[in-house]
Amino acid sequence: MKTCGFVDVTDRQVRKAIEDLRANHSDGPWICSSSEEPGYFWATTEGDIEAAQAEDLSRMQATGAKVENRRRLLQRLELERVEQGRLL
Repeated sequence: MKTCGFVDVTDRQVRKAIEDLRANHSDGPWICSSSEEPGYFWATTEGDIEAAQAEDLSRMQATGAKVENRRRLLQRLELERVEQGRLL
């Protein structure tokens, strides 16, 4: 982005803008990424979109497993506090 003249833009801001486009713009689904290549790209085939979709679904499953594991830990910690007669 800096090479295009956007001097005061952070990587995080760019990623957020791209994610907003991907989620909300009618052409957003064409913007893809891959763990095999850095950055984003404009899909040119249905196969590109299918591969990106498969990768995102895999990430969702992995993230869901992490979230569930943390949820169980937090429940266990809360139960331990309650059993010790503490609420917080």
